[in-house]
Amino acid sequence: MEYKKLVKEIEKYVKNEVKKFLAYDVFEEHINHVRNYAIKLAKIYKADKEVVEIAALLHDIAHMKKHEHHDLVGAEIAKKILKSKLSNEKIELIAKCVKNHRGKYKRETIEEDIIFCADVMSHINGFLNLIYSGGVEKKGLTQTRDRLKKEINWAWKKMNLLKAKKMVKNRYKSVITLLKN
Repeated sequence: MEYKKLVKEIEKYVKNEVKKFLAYDVFEEHINHVRNYAIKLAKIYKADKEVVEIAALLHDIAHMKKHEHHDLVGAEIAKKILKSKLSNEKIELIAKCVKNHRGKYKRETIEEDIIFCADVMSHINGFLNLIYSGGVEKKGLTQTRDRLKKEINWAWKKMNLLKAKKMVKNRYKSVITLLKN
């Protein structure tokens, strides 16, 4: 299938899933930011742009459905969506990117590193989305603030692409300053 046509198809699918499951537009507030960062990083690091763009679009596909292990479930959903639309090699790499976007597993390719970093970059630049997704109304401000500081610092330390870090370094410092009490 032609790449641009496939991207449009996936984009439409993801937008429809967002509308079904979430109260805010996570596509525009997060997924599209991850995609834009991923494309920039793919150019810088000479990675497979097709893989990172599609993986960025699909990285949270199971999160919308509130799966606890949305990284693992999302990788399987990505394989089903992409079956017979791309080479098996690309499908497997996209699935690995989706699986490894949370930094819980060892990343082996530049594309996996890019999706992880792009996701972190989006969270740093849109950290208010983390407040919403963390359920501040149930946990309270103090617990939510502490969780955010911990998550953002953990992810920052795991970001291994120095050019990605440089792109959001000032924003990271601002967010950490804001979260200090």
